[in-house]
Amino acid sequence: MVHSPKATKSLAVAHDVLDEAIGVVQECMARGGGADISAALSQQINIKLKGDCPTALRAVIDRHSWTGVQFKVSPNLNALLEDLFKARNDSGAKENTPPNKRRRSDEKDKADTGGAKSTPLDTSMRSAKETPEDMALVTEIPWFSLDDIDVGKRLGAGKFGAVYVARERRTGFIFALKVLDKAQLIKHRVEHQLRREIEIQSHCRHVNILRLYSFFHDEKRVYLMLEMAPGGELYGLLQSRGVFSEARSAWYFKQMVEAIQYCHTKHIIHRDIKPENILIGLQDTLKIADFGWAVHAPSSRRETFCGTLDYLPPEMVQSKKYRSHVDIWGLGVLLYEFLVGKPPFEDTDEKGTYRKIKNSTPDFPPQITTEAKDLINRLLNKNPDKRLTLADVLAHPWVALNCGGANAQRLQRHYGGIV
Repeated sequence: MVHSPKATKSLAVAHDVLDEAIGVVQECMARGGGADISAALSQQINIKLKGDCPTALRAVIDRHSWTGVQFKVSPNLNALLEDLFKARNDSGAKENTPPNKRRRSDEKDKADTGGAKSTPLDTSMRSAKETPEDMALVTEIPWFSLDDIDVGKRLGAGKFGAVYVARERRTGFIFALKVLDKAQLIKHRVEHQLRREIEIQSHCRHVNILRLYSFFHDEKRVYLMLEMAPGGELYGLLQSRGVFSEARSAWYFKQMVEAIQYCHTKHIIHRDIKPENILIGLQDTLKIADFGWAVHAPSSRRETFCGTLDYLPPEMVQSKKYRSHVDIWGLGVLLYEFLVGKPPFEDTDEKGTYRKIKNSTPDFPPQITTEAKDLINRLLNKNPDKRLTLADVLAHPWVALNCGGANAQRLQRHYGGIV
């Protein structure tokens, strides 16, 4: 399809306006609420556009009770943002990765500026095409440098580096910048694991998976540009509460099941589901955040022994080949930990935990309902082929009862997330 110059200009204006609107909503979300969204959008429409609101933006804001001057009620920012992204993509704009510096991952640098750039992490880290089972997801990687970014407050630190709040200078796009020390990565021999994590996570598009927008590196560090998750680790919330109620557990569990279901449709096995790897995002939406042990495996069984001790499935403990059923086991352990406050096969030493994983069944406190026990037992079947499918998990009476119908709206009000 060929656009006239006038139509092309109109499309460009629409794209820019939608980008501006997305930026306005993201800034409001970063500040923790939508009280000022009406004034901010109104200023954008009436001042930046001189009253000329593109059809694509008008259609979105009208759906969220825009009166022409303001919103009747403060809009649901997650829903508004999702609609803006969709309108932007439908109108021909590129996907919402911070703005338009984009090239193929196998394209060589045309100039060496001497700064941080998004070339492959290391010459030892081979092209995705050489390991198609693990790496077949990558086709393009957007790129940036530190010159494009304002780095702010430190949000936390880990084994290989720290995380900071950051802003892309041209657009005002706010994100989390994870800074990793190359020397530590090399010392612990996790370069390949990091590369795989980047290539898998950067291509995941699900509301319950933390977005990895881009990465780049310089001589000493690797920089990951990640979606903000202001609520921190779910593990911290679980530790502070001891256990979650069945209603909260069901709501959180359903979000994780849907995220893993999405992964499996993309032939991704996560292999390390646990509360420490789940973050609490904007409006308390849960986000799977760590893909360090994930693998893209469309055609073969896996043999790698990996993950976290208390969450290991029996087939892995017994050194058998496995498929995506390991994630269903992991979800069963996760649900048990939500309800009981500890993993089901915990023991005083490693051998004891292995023995329980292979031979024991979970013990339940008396307050756990029959339906919850039934679901957990069916997820933790020692035979991987007899575990519930994820579709069956979502249809299970315990999930349906807690998360269906009017309960979904009630749980969203109490615990956040998206219905």
